[in-house]
Amino acid sequence: MTKEQTIYQNLFDELLNIDPGNGYSFDIDGQVFDSRDVPFEAAELPAIILRDISNNGPEEDSRKRVLIVSVIVEDHGDMAADSIRTKKEDCLEAVRRAVGISEIDFAGFQESETRSDQALSKAIFANLLFEIHYWVDDEWKI
Repeated sequence: MTKEQTIYQNLFDELLNIDPGNGYSFDIDGQVFDSRDVPFEAAELPAIILRDISNNGPEEDSRKRVLIVSVIVEDHGDMAADSIRTKKEDCLEAVRRAVGISEIDFAGFQESETRSDQALSKAIFANLLFEIHYWVDDEWKI
């Protein structure tokens, strides 16, 4: 596995660990996905989608890489607006734990966007963006 794949897998695995037994406020119950093309059904929520949205290219130092990931957490129901805040906090903690076990130079939280749509079964979405800087041994090859 490449270093980027290892970091991504650490993120994915820690998001799967979201469970009160691991110190989190809710149980994700295995509902973590690399991608999702169809909307979630209410019974599938809460759920998390982890996506690599990086557009890596050569930097000044060709061994430096930047991984940008989007963590989307979705919930629904009458209490979704209240519970999404704690779910976002749990996602932040999961990313913090995951980057703590990865060899990285820098990890930062970029932004968070929360949207709701009452027409869609009271669904609420939170998109958290993270930027992770790390070094590799090989240089970019052209």
